[in-house]
Amino acid sequence: MADSAAVLVKDIRQAAPFARETESLYRVGDKIFFFAADAVHGQELWVTDGSAEGTHMVKDLSAGNTESSTGVTMLGQTKGLLIFNLNAGGVWRSDGTAEGTFMISRAKVLRSHLALGIFWFEAEADLVQGIKGGLWRSDGTEEGTYPLPAPVQAGPAIDPSTVIINPPTGPEVPQGSRFVAIGDSIYFRTENYHILGFNETTGIATDFGIHLPTWDLRAGGSWASATTGFSTHRMAWHAFRGDGQGFVDLAPSQEWSSVRCAGALGDIHFVVVRAASDNRWSLWRSDGTPAGTWMVKPLPDSQASPVPFGFASANGKIFFVTDDERKGSEPWVTDGTAEGTMLLKEVRKGKFGSQVKGFRVSGDSVYFGASDGSRLSLWKSDGTPKGTVRFLTSPKDVQLKGLLDQGALPVVLDDVLYFSAARHKSGSQQGPLGLWRSDGTNAGTYPLTGGDSGNSRPYDSDIANGIQAVGDSVIFRAWDSEAGVLWKSDGTEAGTYPLEADPKKPTADWGARNLCNLGDQILFVNMESSGKKRRTLFTSDGGQLSATLIPGIPAKSYPTGITNMIRAGEWAYLHTERHVWATGGDKQSTFKLVDIAKLDGKIEADTMRTLGGDLVFSTGSLWKASADTKTVEMLVDSSALSFIPINLTVVDETLYFSGWKQGSFQLWKSDSTAQGTAMVTDQIGIAGELSNFTAAGGYLWFTFKPSNSVLQLWRSDGTGAGTSMVATVPVEFGMPSEGPGGRLLFRAWTSPTGVELWISDGTAEGTGLVKDIDEGGGSSMISKATRVGDHAYFAATHPVHGRELWKTDGTPEGTVLVSDLTGDAGSSSPHHLVVAGSKLFFDATTAEAGREVHVIDVSEDLAE
Repeated sequence: MADSAAVLVKDIRQAAPFARETESLYRVGDKIFFFAADAVHGQELWVTDGSAEGTHMVKDLSAGNTESSTGVTMLGQTKGLLIFNLNAGGVWRSDGTAEGTFMISRAKVLRSHLALGIFWFEAEADLVQGIKGGLWRSDGTEEGTYPLPAPVQAGPAIDPSTVIINPPTGPEVPQGSRFVAIGDSIYFRTENYHILGFNETTGIATDFGIHLPTWDLRAGGSWASATTGFSTHRMAWHAFRGDGQGFVDLAPSQEWSSVRCAGALGDIHFVVVRAASDNRWSLWRSDGTPAGTWMVKPLPDSQASPVPFGFASANGKIFFVTDDERKGSEPWVTDGTAEGTMLLKEVRKGKFGSQVKGFRVSGDSVYFGASDGSRLSLWKSDGTPKGTVRFLTSPKDVQLKGLLDQGALPVVLDDVLYFSAARHKSGSQQGPLGLWRSDGTNAGTYPLTGGDSGNSRPYDSDIANGIQAVGDSVIFRAWDSEAGVLWKSDGTEAGTYPLEADPKKPTADWGARNLCNLGDQILFVNMESSGKKRRTLFTSDGGQLSATLIPGIPAKSYPTGITNMIRAGEWAYLHTERHVWATGGDKQSTFKLVDIAKLDGKIEADTMRTLGGDLVFSTGSLWKASADTKTVEMLVDSSALSFIPINLTVVDETLYFSGWKQGSFQLWKSDSTAQGTAMVTDQIGIAGELSNFTAAGGYLWFTFKPSNSVLQLWRSDGTGAGTSMVATVPVEFGMPSEGPGGRLLFRAWTSPTGVELWISDGTAEGTGLVKDIDEGGGSSMISKATRVGDHAYFAATHPVHGRELWKTDGTPEGTVLVSDLTGDAGSSSPHHLVVAGSKLFFDATTAEAGREVHVIDVSEDLAE
């Protein structure tokens, strides 16, 4: 049973969380569907009617923050329904409601086409699920979604031996449409170049046999254009009418290296072709007969000779994009005559072009995105140069997205354009990508979704962005605007406030790092917001806006470039490139303790540890430094080790580390004295990997993976006799931490359960699965646990609740959901779990507040 006691500490960065990262806009009737993510769901299916209140998520197709849009394709529509393909679950339909969104077939769609009010698609055969491969039809219902009947043989065929299919040095051939509708019939080209036909009225399917290797089929009026390739031509243009006469070669005397269908105006079809002789592109037209086929006009010459593209028909004209060596890539138009085939608009002067990627048709107009070299604008055109005008220029603080991506062109609904855009933030940063609308006026241009995410806390594993306990309170970095500053909280809204003010000139690196507390002081490192941008030392007494730079330290000797800070006893130690400094929190107690140049090497990354009130670190040798005595002492020489110490882990008052020497792994320990620094054992193994060092229950735990063998879990009490293998565990071992009763918690993968919660008491019999949280092979992917009394808290993913806060006492029945902050399959994704006093603090995301710090009372767990 979920406990709802987890509460928001303070909504530091208030905003209206809404859909962001908008993509794949698709209009169906009076609705626009798209994929977007909100604060607690991954990218899912959304819908809008053009108003803010009518914009919402349709259905969470994949629980939690998992993105359903991965592997999803907007396929088409039929009878006012959206048809889309979900790789994890076949063909789906949606009417814009959760109830009306469901799977209509488990078939995997390879290709699709909308014609005759029906959604047609080619399905991949799946013998296991009984899915028939080949051509299917759907009217958006389960009963109306089925494979077509077996075809009858009819029509002329050509000798397959005369067909050249994909010749290795053959023509450039686009993989275009395989479907075409003529009259009340649909035609489809198969993989082996048969033409299949299906009459919607009679329900009869016909196989017309092999005709030609057809690359593209495009209908217009009473016939269809087919681009083909066969033995006597490199590429050709044929007419296909579905009347049993096969394909008619429209230009038998021409030798083309490439042919591209360019659309139709009624019964007049157009193609662009590239001559085999000189690689020049030209525009051709045809009425479907050889006599009615001729070249309209050569297209501009370009050394690169890029393919014309973006063909769209509107207002009796064909719009397209082609390249001119002098003017670059710009929008063109044709009415089917030489005089009417011309440059529509030179949006960007010069040879670089305006980056037009396609057109969106609405009535007698087309819309497109283009850049004049300085700003991106939305344009509207009726097909004439004078009628081609800017519809919307990007505001200075808005970055239009998708306009230069043919797959994300604007969608038009009731003369209003809908598109993706993001507001600029400071510097080169931008806000979340949202859904915008525009009627061409400033007042009518505004976002429907997106805006500020409302997140004051990032979702990452950066130590600088963690939460740290200081007495009964916690300290953390939060963003209430563009800068991340240090905050303090006792778990109440009134007791949650910033320790420092926002910098006047924030930088990407601004924000508290490497913090520690010394008595009633909180020390932390900040990047200066101006000047030399030094990493400087600040102090705070815990009061609101009380943080100040520790004064009086001369700039020339200031410990700049601080990369790490750690507390040991009553001192904080600062690691810079050249020195280790010590400070008691003021000018008088801040001094250089270690000159790294006088040591036998640089301090190895992440080797500074606290042991017995002193600082211990490694340069290859193991060293101890004390600010009390102002001394530096070598504990063990690198020549005695012959390896660089790794896996430094403190268990109670003993430091453990490991290395490989003389053909075997060695485990060492130190009590911070030279006499107490010695090898524990060299009997672990001779080859493999030693890792996952963890302190739990007064023992050191680690894993050893011999070469080409299973993973072994080990435990040590600091003696050779007390260091032994506990059990073999799955190789997908991770997130080890101390659990209830000092046992070791970790996550591991097995085929039946997926990645789930495991526990070990130090025996083989006591090592195993605690609970299969995501039953049936799914993975709960537990996070690193935080021990609270005789329980441990962690984040886990559940198919019903998403990723939320759980706790365990080490038993299946004692492993329960603590709090479901979203109330549905969305995920609040708890992170950075820290105990301070009798409270557990953690980051979590809700739709109302974004990502903020939350708190839960754990006094009952601590009292047990």
